[in-house]
Amino acid sequence: MKKKWFVVLLILLLCFSFVSCDKDKDTEETNTTKVQEKETTIKGEKFETDDFTMIIADGFSKLEIDGGVQAYKSNDMIEIWLRGFNNTENDAKNGAENLSKTYKGTEVQKTNLFGLDFYQTTFEAFGNPQTVYVGIKDGKKVQIGVAGKGHETNEILQGMFKSISFK
Repeated sequence: MKKKWFVVLLILLLCFSFVSCDKDKDTEETNTTKVQEKETTIKGEKFETDDFTMIIADGFSKLEIDGGVQAYKSNDMIEIWLRGFNNTENDAKNGAENLSKTYKGTEVQKTNLFGLDFYQTTFEAFGNPQTVYVGIKDGKKVQIGVAGKGHETNEILQGMFKSISFK
């Protein structure tokens, strides 16, 4: 029972670590990078919303959240959501910059993934390294977070990440 509560608390902490403010502020130009996308096939269950689909890998637990989903196994986690309306690219950029500033993350970089522009930063929150991508799709703010030690090279996390498809 204690283990279940610990897992629930850990999930909530990770959820809160992905929350950001959309305060308007003056910003400078950010670096632009193009992330190389590779085909990765993972086995799992297809998760679908009105806005996107994603494969949840076998062995990962699924938690439906407002506008999206969180998949987790131990400290490895991926979360994606789309929320709000009338958001602009500046809202996405500010969101990523706020996360970077709050958690002393890497410099925010602009990248193109899934045919959308995202602003990304990498940081550590609650002892867990993570990369967060913030973008806009049809006026909705999109946030994708991938967390866990070695999350950047973890084949299962990266496979779920690469399985994301926006509608």
